[in-house]
Amino acid sequence: MAIDPYSPCPGGKDKKIKFCCPDLLGEWDKIHRMLAGDQHHACLEYIAKLEERFPNRACLLATKAMLQTGLGETEGARESVSKILEAEPENPVALAERALLSIAGDGAQAGVEPLQRAIAASKNQMAANVFEALGALAGALTSEGHWTAALAHASMLIQIRSDHKAAYEILVGVSSSPAVPLPLKDVRRDLDSGPVDPALQQEFQAALEAANRFCWLEAAQRLTRLAERAPQSPAVWRNLGRLRSYLADEAGAAAAFRRCARLDVPLDDAVEAEALAQLLEPATDVERVDLVFLEYPINDMEQLELRLSSSRYAQRLDPDEAVWDDPEQPPPRAAFWLLDRPLPASGVDLAMDDVPEAVCQLFLFGRETDRAARLNLAVYRDQLDSARARIAEIAGDALGPHGAEEVIGSTSRLQRAMNASWRLPPDTPPEHLRQLSKQRLRKAFFDVWPKTPNAAAGGRTPEEAAADPAMRVSLLAALLILELSTQDFSIDFDEMRSRLGLPLPAEIDPTETTAGATPLAYLHRLAVAKLSDEDLTAVYRECMLTNARRALRKLAQEAVSRPSLQGIDKSQAYGVLASFAETLDEAIECVDQARKAAEAAGKSSAPWDLEELMLRLVHGDGAGAERLLHHIQTAHGNEPGVRQRLVQLLYQAGLIDEQGRAVQPAEEPAGIVVPGGSTEAAGKLWTPGGETGEGKKSALWTPGMD
Repeated sequence: MAIDPYSPCPGGKDKKIKFCCPDLLGEWDKIHRMLAGDQHHACLEYIAKLEERFPNRACLLATKAMLQTGLGETEGARESVSKILEAEPENPVALAERALLSIAGDGAQAGVEPLQRAIAASKNQMAANVFEALGALAGALTSEGHWTAALAHASMLIQIRSDHKAAYEILVGVSSSPAVPLPLKDVRRDLDSGPVDPALQQEFQAALEAANRFCWLEAAQRLTRLAERAPQSPAVWRNLGRLRSYLADEAGAAAAFRRCARLDVPLDDAVEAEALAQLLEPATDVERVDLVFLEYPINDMEQLELRLSSSRYAQRLDPDEAVWDDPEQPPPRAAFWLLDRPLPASGVDLAMDDVPEAVCQLFLFGRETDRAARLNLAVYRDQLDSARARIAEIAGDALGPHGAEEVIGSTSRLQRAMNASWRLPPDTPPEHLRQLSKQRLRKAFFDVWPKTPNAAAGGRTPEEAAADPAMRVSLLAALLILELSTQDFSIDFDEMRSRLGLPLPAEIDPTETTAGATPLAYLHRLAVAKLSDEDLTAVYRECMLTNARRALRKLAQEAVSRPSLQGIDKSQAYGVLASFAETLDEAIECVDQARKAAEAAGKSSAPWDLEELMLRLVHGDGAGAERLLHHIQTAHGNEPGVRQRLVQLLYQAGLIDEQGRAVQPAEEPAGIVVPGGSTEAAGKLWTPGGETGEGKKSALWTPGMD
């Protein structure tokens, strides 16, 4: 098919091909056919010949750069793009190509500035390659963990083209991820419209208009200049923080939010701004604990394995428990937990203070062609001496002296204190495990966190800093982050605030404010009973999308109690409540209500039977699971998708293998890792100023790390 002469110029000019380069119309037909036929090398050669007759044509250079990028000729592509930009510095097509090259070479942040310039230069219509570059940037921002910027760019793509599948996947994936702090997901609110000084209103409005055109860089630059003249304007700093976060400038965003938090603003606004600052740029000037790698030569492998196996300070790992994925080394011959105290004989009635902490994992490697047998481990420095002493006590002469210590990472003192990893005896009853977990969390929040130096407390402990009025907002922000990231709702954060003498947050009356203007971080404070059915439905759906669990629990409870509510699936709401239940009986009661609601709506109850089966399997209720399995097979076996979901569920539970054959249960179940350990990421606590240590020997399991 011939190229449309009235299609936009491929060189980025704001003209149609017919009027931009009429002398190339015939040549463009040939180029178009070669591109459609994937004749990329031939097309590149043809364009090179055309350049001899039509030098420095932006349309040819832009197409050439695109082909060179696709064929991996990066330097050639850079040269082609530079030629265009030398003559036309704001050519949108060339800027988009430069953005793609920058993303590929230097990462997502490097692509933001040229792509923003490309958007600003796209006056009447956005060129196809600018739009495609936006998609590439959104994906790169997601991959690199620039969460707010990724969501902002995905939202931009959807506003431009509502059926953009990749953008929806980013939006849903990032928004629903429990690993992304809730305040960083809040890109749905409009920018702050003021007030500002009337003398500055025109310039302020120009910044807002630029932002509404997705020209975030231009808007941020305008606000930066405006901030010099209006340094006490909360709207200027708040908007500047949001725009910089959209541009993946986390450090600049944090600085702007922190300025906003220090101004004369309502306490809630200050706390939200400070929380965003702490999340976007965690403090690095906090006390850190080194992660140290050690390697011991093994003198007698059989004796070492025997001594470790018989020691109550060590516990053998099952092969699938050992976290070792280093492609440069073979799997270990054996692996053990090293414990800080003897593993109790039984977990029945076990006291919390008697539960051992996992200090590290020990990996035993046999002799290889070019390496002697060895034991490897990584341990935090605060337990290094005790670990070495315990290893020497257990191993004796089966090990030689370890080699030089090597620091492979670090973590904050606070993160270290909050994320200890426990090991319990295999017979610990599930209900007792839950009680121990709650006790541990309460101790972490009420005893450890207030007494541990914290970046949010200016390097002091929260107890010390609470007496300083200047630290009030920072401490409240840190507590808000903890509250939003903690999955156990038995922790009363108002009690923590009261203990520190901090003000308690008030309930938010939706009749006095717009529910859609309430920050995601504060939705759990809404007086849900006062929400209209329409607003309740809207906020519920938003909380489902963003995984705002604290708010979602309140909203689901309100939803199932309203006979008038039509916009929310009641069975789904009961399922949400089941996910928050603390006991098996409570969860099954919610699932039963979900089942009844589905049947009342004329829907199949199979999904809820499967949900109950999963619950019973997880809680070890074999008899109940067997009874329910028979019911599902007889009552729902012929319904579409049920058998496939049932097989998947049984496989995940370890009851069948990949061929669908029954798997015999192990004679002795593996030990349990309590939340905060290496296999239970959901129980970990995000703390401002604390992050997991990283290092080049990441294949080693380390305490409190995945």
